[in-house]
Amino acid sequence: NALGLATAAIELDPKNKYYYLVAANLYTSMSSFPEAASTYEALLENVPDTEQYLFELAAIYLYQKDLDKALETYDRAKKAFGPMEQITVQKQQIYLTQNQLDEAIREGEELIAEFPGTNEYVISLVEILISNDRLDEAQAKLEAVIADDAGNSQAGILLSEIYRKKGDTEKALALLQSAFGDKSLN
Repeated sequence: NALGLATAAIELDPKNKYYYLVAANLYTSMSSFPEAASTYEALLENVPDTEQYLFELAAIYLYQKDLDKALETYDRAKKAFGPMEQITVQKQQIYLTQNQLDEAIREGEELIAEFPGTNEYVISLVEILISNDRLDEAQAKLEAVIADDAGNSQAGILLSEIYRKKGDTEKALALLQSAFGDKSLN
């Protein structure tokens, strides 16, 4: 009954975002995800300044495992809001799920370029590189972080992992000992 009233309300006032939101929530609670996605798309098309709902739309596409539409939706959000960590992380996860490592790396590189000096973004990218055995690329990025911030123990631990994987146990242990001495590191 509520859904019938919500859709009727949308027809009466197609510029009222709250009617769309009620209908989308009802569709979602009924597990009618394609209809929920269509409702969010209609909201975005018919009501100005509703771009924040792109994130809900992307989540619905992710839930449906429609990764290409989720990527398109995150691209729309990126265009509307500019580079954001949340968008990049989601896109990276999708690309990794699709075995598109180069695309995941490109997303991380764009975020780093947009926010230079934010070592957390570099570390996130390095973790992806290490987990995919791209050790030389990861090492270069970590060495740059450490050159800029010698006390970055998280970078030291990751660099230690690279040295361990490459068989340089001595350097790996030295970096670990230094990191373990950092009381601010969990």
